[in-house]
Amino acid sequence: MTWISYPDDSTTVLTYAFQTNPAPLTSSTAGEEPQLGALEIVITNNTTAAVDLTKWSVNIPAGSGVALMQTTEDVQTAVSGDSTWTFTGPSSPVSSGEATFTLLGPSPALAAGASLSLQIFNFPTALQPGTSTLSYVETIGGGTPSGGSVEVTTFPAGFYFNGLAANVSTGSGLTPVAQVANGTPIVLTWNLSVVDVTQVTIYYTDAVDGQQTATASQPDSWTTPSGVTSDTVFTVVVSGNDPTGDPLPPVSLSTSVSVQNPDLVANSLSATTVSATTVTATTIDATGTSSAPGTANIGTATIETANITTATVSGTLTVTDTLTANGAVNASSLTVTGDTSLAAASIGGSLGALAPAQQLSQGYGSSSYTASTDGFVIGTVSGTAGFPSYAIIGATNSSGVVMSSMTGNAGSMPPVALTGNLCLPIRRNETFTTSAYAEFSQIQFFNPTFWFIPFGAGSASPSTLAADQAAALDAVMKPVNPST
Repeated sequence: MTWISYPDDSTTVLTYAFQTNPAPLTSSTAGEEPQLGALEIVITNNTTAAVDLTKWSVNIPAGSGVALMQTTEDVQTAVSGDSTWTFTGPSSPVSSGEATFTLLGPSPALAAGASLSLQIFNFPTALQPGTSTLSYVETIGGGTPSGGSVEVTTFPAGFYFNGLAANVSTGSGLTPVAQVANGTPIVLTWNLSVVDVTQVTIYYTDAVDGQQTATASQPDSWTTPSGVTSDTVFTVVVSGNDPTGDPLPPVSLSTSVSVQNPDLVANSLSATTVSATTVTATTIDATGTSSAPGTANIGTATIETANITTATVSGTLTVTDTLTANGAVNASSLTVTGDTSLAAASIGGSLGALAPAQQLSQGYGSSSYTASTDGFVIGTVSGTAGFPSYAIIGATNSSGVVMSSMTGNAGSMPPVALTGNLCLPIRRNETFTTSAYAEFSQIQFFNPTFWFIPFGAGSASPSTLAADQAAALDAVMKPVNPST
């Protein structure tokens, strides 16, 4: 409440809160029925032990100038929370200076966490608007009295500001709302005695651009320039001057609107499951599943499982389990420890996709394997032998694609060293076979070797060679005198 302020001068043990009714107070007009006001003071023991409050009092300005009340005559008091306490005003009416109101109790101990509510009511508000200072003093046990102060502003007669509400347009009328669909415009309405719209300022939150400011288009209403896309807090502030030209404290009311399926913009997001059409964030830390059917714009993301249509990551994207992207993934660094399925990938920097080569076999004959990830079969055969001599290596996949290479001495004398190589791409879960043969009398001169270079951390494991694969390989590669 901007019409009540607490200077930082309190040295008390207990905690104090002041409020007025009406809020704010408005001044009375000379020669007319006075405006009646009330003041409530809540005293709370926020310590962990009982406090022996032996005496408490508050001094309130009274008179015809800037004051809280014109006089204490006919003013009433009450205390609630404990009937053993008494709260009384001056013994005789005070119409000038300070009026002292005193709290006493036969059993002054205030238990830990306990509160007392004091009321001063039925007082005529001051004739002159302005800010008056109320001072209070507490005495704990036999200790030295300590205190603090509070400033209460009385506004000009006839001033009112209340009833702030968030609405949506429905035909020719308005309907109050607490939650709206994403992109719905909001109409704020309020009750206000001020007609000058330049004295009304609206502040509202914006997840992308931060706090926004606007001037009211009407003295009692304002419509958002566009539909709200995330939870939004609205604060309407009224400023002005008293009749003498002195500025009054700004008066504000706030309300908020929740947005169903909001646009999420976050500096850091920690969640078990994230499901959104569009995700824009500096950092995402999702220990469960991140599902963004639309677009994800992320600075740095560490996600257990990600299902994304399009992801643009300006920092590092780390997926500890499975990444499935039906669109494009743009990241300065991408680390996936589980399976990865991408419909399209654009990589501007280096790609660290290959794991160290794994030697499969060395020597002659046929062996079969199943690849747990995409990769390449690399084969090489080399040696030096006299004429005529040769060796053949080959590899075939489950689709019947065969790659082969031959080395040997085609007639050169003296003998020369020749090398044969092959490379065959293999898909994940695909069975492939490697084979090596040599002219029988020259097998000791050649050294056939195969490796599998997997993508990621995959490996190749042995499996059974299908009969049709073996037949296809033999038909292409088997020489007249094979070694076994």
